[in-house]
Formats: sequence, C-alpha cells, structure tokens
Amino acid sequence: MKFRRFACSSAVAALLALSASSVLSAADPTPGTWVLNPPQVGAYSTLVQQPINADGTSNFKSNGKAVIPIKFGLTIAPGPVVFTSIGSDSSTDNDSSFLSFTPDSPLLFADISELRANYTFTQGNCHGGALRWSVRVSSGSATKSVFIYYGDLPNFTDCTTPVNNQSGANMITLGGLRFDTSQVVSGTQYNDYAGALALVGSWTVVRASLVLDAGWGGDQVINPIQNVTVNGNTFVPLSGSTPTCELPEASI
Repeated sequence: MKFRRFACSSAVAALLALSASSVLSAADPTPGTWVLNPPQVGAYSTLVQQPINADGTSNFKSNGKAVIPIKFGLTIAPGPVVFTSIGSDSSTDNDSSFLSFTPDSPLLFADISELRANYTFTQGNCHGGALRWSVRVSSGSATKSVFIYYGDLPNFTDCTTPVNNQSGANMITLGGLRFDTSQVVSGTQYNDYAGALALVGSWTVVRASLVLDAGWGGDQVINPIQNVTVNGNTFVPLSGSTPTCELPEASI
C-alpha cells in the first residue's frame, strides 16, 4: 500500500496566524487590535471524495494496476478560546494565557468605562492574582501596570462560587479594593477605582490585557473565555471551517 504525501504548510500557517486577532466592526466605540496568546487551536477534518463514496463503496473499475486513486479535502476549524496556566507539568508552553487589547488612538485610563469577560473555570480557581485585568499605562518616561483582580476580597482566591463569580461583570464599576496600583508612586495593593483614577486617570493606556498565569499555585483552565469587551469593543474568536489547500490525487 503506497501513499503520496503533499505539504500544505504555508496555507495552514497563514490560517493559524489569523487566530491572533479578531474581526473588528467599524461601529466599535473604541477601535483597537486584539491579540490572543496562545492562539486558537485548529482541528483538522478530511472528506474523502470520488471515487470513494460516503458509504465506503466505490465506482472504481480495476485496470489491473491495483492502484485506487483517492482525492480528499482537508479543512481546519478553530476551536474555542481556552486559557490555561498549568504548573504541574514540565512544559512551559501552557504556563500562561492572555488576551490583549491595544487601542488604535490615544485612550486615557479615565476613558476606560468597561472591562468585561465571560469565563468558566473547568479546572482550578482564581488565586495568585489571576484571573485579572492588567492595564498598562504610560505618562512621560514612566510605564506601569494597574491590576484589577477577579474573586473575593481580600485574597482573590475564589471567583467561581455564585457569591464571588464575576463572569460577565464590568470590573470597572464592580467596586471594592481590587485595584492594585502598587507599581505607581503613592499607590497601594488594595485600592478602589476612585483611588486608581486619582493616580493614573490622565495616563495613556498602552494596552489592556486579560491574564491567567498563576498555575504555579495550582493548575488553572478556563474553557471557554468568551465575550471579552473593552469599551464596547468585543473580541470575536475565529469560527467556521476553511480549506487548507487544493490537494492533488493520492494513491493507495
């Protein structure tokens, strides 16, 4: 039995590269670019075409050469947006995940009115400062981060039980001492929105990122992350199936 193999690496690479960003609408209140790391994992599927029928029969007529030409289509469909932070294995590829939004034009911290994400933990829970929003801000030569933690006060070790689940909540208006401004002069680890606004309200936003990276304290898996929004701009994951390339006939 002999197979002829054909490479489609360039087409696949081009498709997977698209998984690092979302489709943006012109109507988005705050235009910007989304970057997902790691990107959505693609699932491959094949469809055998004539002369092999769907039920396994064939209209091929033997010509004495004992060779059956086979033609099939190869497609790739992106899976869900999954966040992982796994510390229990030796791999470094799954230690952290993030989804980052970079505004296209100057945006002040005071202009951020919405930071929202729908999440479902399928393993672990919030702890060690993750899940969180990390808002990178700049003023003059200073560039710092303001962290906004999900979960219960003051330890942020639970964001899954009903009383502490902030899935879908607007973290800007949620309230509580969950704003960590300790990187900023006169800042503190436990601050509220008003305190953060007083410190960095006039600073320019470099990017706003949703981050999961505390697997060192226990494995964390969120599957899926969805409806992630900054100021009305919602990340749109890839969907649908795309042919990887046109394959010539293979033979058995």
